[in-house]
Amino acid sequence: PNKAYVELQSELLGVVSALLETASDFGALFSLEPFLKLLACFDGPQVDANNRKLLDAFVKTATTCSDPMLINNLMHVAKQLHDSVDSLSFVDERRQLAALINAFVRKVSFGRD
Repeated sequence: PNKAYVELQSELLGVVSALLETASDFGALFSLEPFLKLLACFDGPQVDANNRKLLDAFVKTATTCSDPMLINNLMHVAKQLHDSVDSLSFVDERRQLAALINAFVRKVSFGRD
């Protein structure tokens, strides 16, 4: 959507990486409107790299998640990663993405279900 930032996507990916490394609460980070707008600036192959970093950072946290807004946002990220895989994707890439998405689903707390 923000075509003015096409040339800056690698720098923006660095900004997102720095935010993910310093953030202690993913729910608070994903509730920030500027952060969501920053994520919307990515286009093309950078979207997959960004989504992979997001899920990987979440999976590395020690806690489970029960926040519906955060789960919805991360589920959208996982769906985009899943949709990026096609028949031409390498087997190793498919395996890595499947493991990452499975690890995310395991971190979701479903309450008493």
